[in-house]
Amino acid sequence: MLAVAVFLSLLGGRPLLAASVPLQVEIRGLEGPSLVNARAALSLPAGLVRDGRIDKLWLQRFVRQAPARVRRALEPYGYYHAEIRTVLEPAGSEAWRLLVTVTPGAPVVVEAVSVALSGAGRKSAPLEQMVDEFPLHRGDILRQDLYEAAKEALKTKAQDLGYLDADFSVHAIRIHQKTDRAEIELVLATGPLYRFGEVRLRGA
Repeated sequence: MLAVAVFLSLLGGRPLLAASVPLQVEIRGLEGPSLVNARAALSLPAGLVRDGRIDKLWLQRFVRQAPARVRRALEPYGYYHAEIRTVLEPAGSEAWRLLVTVTPGAPVVVEAVSVALSGAGRKSAPLEQMVDEFPLHRGDILRQDLYEAAKEALKTKAQDLGYLDADFSVHAIRIHQKTDRAEIELVLATGPLYRFGEVRLRGA
C-alpha cells in the first residue's frame, strides 16, 4: 500500500516545510480516492492552532476523533470494517506528528443489482441504455460514489427528455455487514412526458 505524508496547517491545509507545521499527519495503508477522502476527513479544525501554537485539549480531541473520521471516509468506497491505529508523538519544538495506520479489511461486494424504469418513459431508448450501462455489477466492490453519480445522471437525463416529474420510487442499498455483501435496487418512475403547447409570440 502507498504511504503518504500529509502536512497540514490551519492556513488552508497547504503543504509547508515540516519545521513550520504545527501538526504533521501521516496516513499509511491507503491509496487513490480513499486516501484523498481520508486526507479531507483529517483536515485540521478551526481552533486547533492558536497564536501559532497547538491547543493541546483540541489536539487530544482531534486524535480521539481521527479513527471515526477515517472510518466514515472509507465507507463510500466499500470498506466498513477498517481498523485504524493512531500514534501521536512530538516532532520538534511546539510541533507534533500524528501517524494514522489503516488496515481497510475486506470490502463489501455487490451481490445483486436491479435498476428499472416505470411510467411513460419505461421504453425510452436513451434511458434504457443508461440502465444497461449502470456502473455497478454483481461482483464489484460497492462504490457509493459511483452509485450516486449514476443515479443522479439517470434522473437528470429523464428530466432533460421531458419527464419533468421523474423521481425514484425505490432507491436502496442494502448492506449485509456480516457477509460483506450488498444489494442495489433502483426504480425510476418517469411520470408523464411533457410537451410544449401552443406558443404565441407578441410584440417585436
